[in-house]
Amino acid sequence: MRVAFIFDFFQETGAGHFIRCSEISKRFISKKNKIYFITNFSYITENFTKENKIKLIKKEKKNQDYEYLKILSSIHNLDLLIIDKYNFNLMLQKKIKKFSKKILIISDHKNKKYYCDFFLNTSPGIKKNENELEKNTVSMLGMDYFPLNSKLKKKTKESIQCKNILIFLSYTDHKNFTFKILKLINFEKFNKINFHVVIDTSRYNLNIFKNFKNIRFYNTSKNFYKLMQKMDACIGSGGINIWERFYLGIPSIVFQLSKNQRENIKFLKRKKCISVLKNANSRSVNHKINLLIKKFNLYKNKIKSNLSFLDKHGSDRIYLKTMGENFIKNKLNLRIMKSNDVYFLHKLANDPINRKYAKNKIKIEFYDHKEWFSRKLKSKLSKIFILECLNTPLGQIRLDIRNNQVYIDYAIDKCFRKIKLGQKILSLILEKKNFKKFLKKKKLIAYVHKSNLASKKIFHNLSFQQFVSKGNFVKFIRTYEN
Repeated sequence: MRVAFIFDFFQETGAGHFIRCSEISKRFISKKNKIYFITNFSYITENFTKENKIKLIKKEKKNQDYEYLKILSSIHNLDLLIIDKYNFNLMLQKKIKKFSKKILIISDHKNKKYYCDFFLNTSPGIKKNENELEKNTVSMLGMDYFPLNSKLKKKTKESIQCKNILIFLSYTDHKNFTFKILKLINFEKFNKINFHVVIDTSRYNLNIFKNFKNIRFYNTSKNFYKLMQKMDACIGSGGINIWERFYLGIPSIVFQLSKNQRENIKFLKRKKCISVLKNANSRSVNHKINLLIKKFNLYKNKIKSNLSFLDKHGSDRIYLKTMGENFIKNKLNLRIMKSNDVYFLHKLANDPINRKYAKNKIKIEFYDHKEWFSRKLKSKLSKIFILECLNTPLGQIRLDIRNNQVYIDYAIDKCFRKIKLGQKILSLILEKKNFKKFLKKKKLIAYVHKSNLASKKIFHNLSFQQFVSKGNFVKFIRTYEN
């Protein structure tokens, strides 16, 4: 398979496009695949492509897009072209179609027209009708597809006090916001807090801070994620790093550097997971730091209760969607649930479609879910299985034994509906050899909402008998004889 990525990495646009493309590219890297990066020169892209044996094709001129046509014409038999570039106009999208079997366009924008096979927009709350797409375009919308950095690891030890604050605004920081913020902070007032500042040390006179023992400077380096994992809180921007901090459970004071960061900030502010800095003056900055220290645990708890909508499978979902339905179905696996499935199951439980067809339609709070999950994990009368493809969770099926009867409940991740995985997960359970003793001579019972036509059809197809039930639910029964 031959896959090419087109993206920009300029001072004014930052590293976001590179970070997204590099993370997605990792899923395609294999001995059988050939990967290309088509971009302008930067030492970061050059190092990444060398480490991962990706062919780097340098675009020399900044605004002359015809150069892409020339480069793509030299790459033969391209299977997938991934474009992460804002000003790639519709005419150019149509022109490059002849160079690749499939095209995936990545965008943060709304109210635009796109010509592609796959469309990716990870803005929180984005809706399908907010962009004009071709009829057969496969949409990948929202945080389910966010390509979170695979190097991130959740903290094993949680801080109860704020002692270390990271200051990181941008990899390029071409407007010098980091230095401006530093000059506003009263380091003497916060002498019990250690400030860790990621900044290009060669560009600024940092000697003006030498009298403060609680500040340390770092050049942007490979060890950035290791440093971030040691931090308790952060002063940062609303770009890609806002989601990395969120995933690690790091409370933040957030400063908006560009228009495309607005939706991220608005979303997390509404969830009360961040503190937003609107006015960059000394009084505001120091007041916000003081509040962050005081409300540290409150912010941490808010983040924890909302963590279910972001995981490290965003790039995996993108990869599976581009590979297609048959690829997914040929690599399915059913495994018993593990302790780290708590967030995935919480996400499934609160999915609007699942809540619509559930007996209890009220949103499930994370702490209530966590208690339920702990009980299920220990129970001998309940078994939960996770349907997955290449270690990416696609759905769950739960079996509860009561009075020698097995009650069935299943749910499929919204990203992988409409490819008949509901019937597949039930079939896998019924066929599972090491599970036959558990099911033998027991009645299998499922309650399905009368409006859920898809689930009703699945149970009919698997020889369940339908019985009239009270209220909005239909009862399905099958005796397991094998």
